[in-house]
Amino acid sequence: MTLGLNNFYVSYNNKLILQDINLAFQEKTVSAIVGPSGCGKTTLLRSINRTAELESGFRCNGEIMLYSVNIYQTKDVGSIRRRIGLVFQQPVALPMSITENVIFGVRYCGEKNKNCLQEINEQCLRRVALWNEVKDKLKRPARELSGGQLQRLSIARAIAVRPDVLLLDEPCSSLDPASTHMIEDLLVDLAQELTIIIVTHNLIQAKRIAQETVFMLDGQVVEKGPTEIMFSNPDKNETRDYFF
Repeated sequence: MTLGLNNFYVSYNNKLILQDINLAFQEKTVSAIVGPSGCGKTTLLRSINRTAELESGFRCNGEIMLYSVNIYQTKDVGSIRRRIGLVFQQPVALPMSITENVIFGVRYCGEKNKNCLQEINEQCLRRVALWNEVKDKLKRPARELSGGQLQRLSIARAIAVRPDVLLLDEPCSSLDPASTHMIEDLLVDLAQELTIIIVTHNLIQAKRIAQETVFMLDGQVVEKGPTEIMFSNPDKNETRDYFF
C-alpha cells in the first residue's frame, strides 16, 4: 500500500465535508474516484496533497499515511506536496517559458546544475509526449500552448520532482477526444512507476484506465473495488443507481 486514509474527516467552518474515509491505494495502479458533483471528491484530493488546509476554516481528523508516515504529523508540508503531486482540472501555466514551467519545482527543491535541469526538462517533456511538439520553442511562453498541451505540461511539471503519488482532478474535462486519449495513455504509462489517483465524472474513462474505482456520495465512500466488478456487479444499491 502506497497511500492509506484511516477514519479521515474534513470540515470547513464546522460544516462536515468528508466523513469517516477509509481507503487504501496500491502502488503502481490507476484508481478512479467517481461520484456526483459536491460529494467531496476534490476535497479528498486536496486533503491528500495538503493544499485543502490553505483555505480558512479547514479542520481534519484521522490519518493519511504515505507509506509509514502520517502526512498531517509532518511539519515539512513542502516535502509532502512534492511527494504527492496534484494536477488541477484547469491546467496551470506559470507566467514563464515552457522549460521554466517544467523545472519550476526542481529549482524550488534546490537543483541548480544547468545540465541536470536541461536533462530533466527533456526527459519529462518526452515522457508526456510533448517534446516533439515544443522542442523548437522551449523559451516561448507556456500560455501559447493549447489546452491539451498545457495539461501535459502540468503533468510534466508534477513528475519532474519525482513524486510517489500523482493526483489528477478531472484532467480531461475540457479537452477534445484526441487530447483525452493522449492523457489517458500517458496515465496508464505513468502507473508503471507511480500511484495514480484520478477524479473523473466520466464513468467510461474510469472503466477504460482504472484498475480500482471508488464511489463517493455525500462526503462518504460508498464502495471501492476492482473496476470490472464495480461496473458489472457492485454491492451497494447506491452504486448501482449511479452507474446504471
